[in-house]
Amino acid sequence: MAEEERETLKCCFELLKDELKNEDKTNQEKIIVSLLEVILNYCLRFYNRQFTTRKIENSNVLTRFEQTLIDYYKSNKQLEQGIPSVKYCSEQLFLSTNYFGDLVKKETGNSPNHFIHAFIIDKAKSILMANRSIGDTAFNLGFASQQAFRRFFKLQTEQTPLEYINSKSL
Repeated sequence: MAEEERETLKCCFELLKDELKNEDKTNQEKIIVSLLEVILNYCLRFYNRQFTTRKIENSNVLTRFEQTLIDYYKSNKQLEQGIPSVKYCSEQLFLSTNYFGDLVKKETGNSPNHFIHAFIIDKAKSILMANRSIGDTAFNLGFASQQAFRRFFKLQTEQTPLEYINSKSL
């Protein structure tokens, strides 16, 4: 936070403190709520600004996010833990889940879950095209069952895995 921003918030807090001490209670509640709203709006401005002023660092986080997913599957974590979660990825990147979600949404327009699902679908398509069975594919991707994988695949691609294989075999 810049010094100028600190001063702005400091002034707002001083006004709030003065109002709380004020003997005249007329409209005091409305004034306090308004001051709190101003403080929160400034905080939101400062929070959102970091996403535009840190473009390079943010794109680095996206690269590290993708690498986290690659490493997750390389180390076969999906066999024990299932498909990767947003919480797991944010922890690997040393970011809070909420901040990580906001950052990915600002940079890509999509949620981290969408990013993870797209990664899994790309991986699934590669495995399926290597003539692997649907059951093996589901297992290798970390799904609890073949049926869960089918539902996920259909939801993401509007095709079942078998329909996808058949469409690519023609």
